[in-house]
Amino acid sequence: SGSATITPAKQRPPVPSLPATDFPAAAPLAPGQRAELIVTSRDGTAQWLVGTTNRRIEAPNWSPDGRWLIVNGGGKLYKIAAGGTEAGTGTPIEIDTSPVEDINNDHVISPGGRWIFVTSEDGHIYRLPFEGGTPLRVSNDRPAAYAFRHYLHGISPDGTTLAYVGLELHAGRLMTRIWTIPAAGG
Repeated sequence: SGSATITPAKQRPPVPSLPATDFPAAAPLAPGQRAELIVTSRDGTAQWLVGTTNRRIEAPNWSPDGRWLIVNGGGKLYKIAAGGTEAGTGTPIEIDTSPVEDINNDHVISPGGRWIFVTSEDGHIYRLPFEGGTPLRVSNDRPAAYAFRHYLHGISPDGTTLAYVGLELHAGRLMTRIWTIPAAGG
């Protein structure tokens, strides 16, 4: 049928396991702890389990067409079919972001689904094709004395502007401010 298997919230479907080897080690979970990727209906009456893993996964974002969830795991991005327990879904597919391979959990998808914007641990924001490819840095350098870092948080509905938190050292104090930048860079 192509649609996700939806079950009442009080029932648990068979748990598809996301292979631990597919997610590089990040901050470890406690022994015996598992991360679950669950989708819940808007009214909260139904949910389906996309998958589980013994590795930390973070920041799920829907693709605009609703087919994929994009997650971060261990500095890398993955797309996972949102169909949950439906046959053939739930397997993470790594999105090629090389040479930027230290992505934190700040990522957004452009409204048209063409681009993914990410924040790297180097403190900069990058744009890459949804299917993966060489990232293009869109954030600017700041004077080294400010130790400026960008933390991406949103994209405008028309896809032209990114919003981010800027963390900087100013007069010996760490300060945060909300900034915007053109999605094309600038």
